[in-house]
Amino acid sequence: MTTEAVQSRVVDQPVFFPPHEGTYFGLVSLPQGVPQSTTAVLLLSGTHPGSTTVGRNRMWVTMGRSLAQRGYPTMRLDYQGLGESLPGESIYDLDNPAVDVFREAAAVLRAHGATRIIVVGTCFGSRTALAGAVQEDDIAAVLLLAPPVRNPVKGEGGAAHIALYSSTGDLAKRAFSVRTLRQFVGTRRARRIARLVVINKVRALFGRGPAKTQKGQASATDATMGFLEPFRALAQRRVPMRLVFGDQEMYWTEFEKAAEGRLGQVLERAGSGIEVRTVPGVVRGFTSLRIQDLVADEVYEWVEEHAHG
Repeated sequence: MTTEAVQSRVVDQPVFFPPHEGTYFGLVSLPQGVPQSTTAVLLLSGTHPGSTTVGRNRMWVTMGRSLAQRGYPTMRLDYQGLGESLPGESIYDLDNPAVDVFREAAAVLRAHGATRIIVVGTCFGSRTALAGAVQEDDIAAVLLLAPPVRNPVKGEGGAAHIALYSSTGDLAKRAFSVRTLRQFVGTRRARRIARLVVINKVRALFGRGPAKTQKGQASATDATMGFLEPFRALAQRRVPMRLVFGDQEMYWTEFEKAAEGRLGQVLERAGSGIEVRTVPGVVRGFTSLRIQDLVADEVYEWVEEHAHG
């Protein structure tokens, strides 16, 4: 289906919200020529500047209009300090989701006739989807695209991930490969990452770092409470959820490990109410057209499945 075909049956209505303040900017895609559903869709992107209503290769534009063509009013928005929203907070932390913008965006969709809302979020948007959905009573379903179940360790980036999720044997192979050695000696940043990997692994092995688990405490690989608490609350309310990861990405590895702890208990109790799927490659960042198409198909399927209660 071409973008032109979608455009011919959809109107994108710009909105500044909340009323009388206009802090945030959004676009509501409304169907034309087909019956409008009372189930609406809220798309919550990550926070890369300039991409929150557009996305890589205009994927959010196409997705919003395609959903509207199917009859579902769909909203995409700019967080404060990004895109067309007013200047403001532009450093977004995973444990500080944009609950205010979620609440106001949901009100906009209700003003357009929505009585049920399906939420789709990725990265920071996935944390916002969870935290916001918990506070609303009309959430029909939640779809999370490559959601981070843990928070990155500030200043360490992938080093902490490699240390926590790689075996000692894997690290040895990495350390002594020609390619790795070249990377480590090639730049100051690479040498620093290598040093951090070793430090984190040694601490984990000898119980001197965050990987040591005290009785009654969470493991370093467990899901952060910023993810786990709203996830558990929605599961207890029996709100249908689906999580989609790329089978080659860091977030999938972290999810698998976290599922061995408290997260796994939530998944077990929820049963079929929570679906976990993988697609080939890396979902995070939507860096290829193939991944974008796979993700879009997941979204369309999910909305159709849960739009009618």
